[in-house]
Amino acid sequence: MIDRWRLWAAGALLGTMAVVLVWAVVDRSGDRSTTLPETATTTSVESPTGLPTTLPSDDAAAVESALEATLTAWGAFAVTGDLALLAPHVAAHGPRMATFAEEAAVLVADPIGPPDYSVIIDAGEVLVVDDTASTDRTVTFRRPGELDQVYRWMFTFRLIDDRWQLWSVTDETS
Repeated sequence: MIDRWRLWAAGALLGTMAVVLVWAVVDRSGDRSTTLPETATTTSVESPTGLPTTLPSDDAAAVESALEATLTAWGAFAVTGDLALLAPHVAAHGPRMATFAEEAAVLVADPIGPPDYSVIIDAGEVLVVDDTASTDRTVTFRRPGELDQVYRWMFTFRLIDDRWQLWSVTDETS
């Protein structure tokens, strides 16, 4: 519970710092050409208070890309049970891979078959601290002829061998 509170507090601080950073770089003469682009991503660094602050970074964009690739592979895995589809995207010794391995046994025994699930994720912020990143997202698994499956998940990625890999997923669906 305390970790969730810290994450929310860090998120509020990150939002405030992002606003201050944008305000600081805006040309006061009205020319907004020096503002951060809307596509700017953020990462976290340790502040003197010990709470994360944000700076523009490629890390958040890399995590976002890893999330999209992972969910695409997950959509294919869900109909085949083929763990090889997930291997490039999920940490081999992480808790989520252990869960996938358990699910694979059931899926391989009775695969659903094509087509793969398409996965839709909402926009969100990525918090990066050292070699760990997290993002809280609403995810929709969609497949023709089936009802959408909608989840609210907290994804945690770890930087392993210079690649962001899915470590864990926490279900926050109410």
